[in-house]
Amino acid sequence: MGRLFPEGGTHALVRTLVQLYEELGGELRLSTPVKAVDLIEEDGRTKHRVSTEMA
Repeated sequence: MGRLFPEGGTHALVRTLVQLYEELGGELRLSTPVKAVDLIEEDGRTKHRVSTEMA
């Protein structure tokens, strides 16, 4: 039994997930201090709002 690897390697998998997240309206910020994380219940879904020092 061998190992399975994503085509293009794990970096390609991460790039694809980030691209999809951004296409759906998400914003990815790396190395950003987080001030607070709020959970918001809306339309039967839980959303996360993250407050940063930059916001």
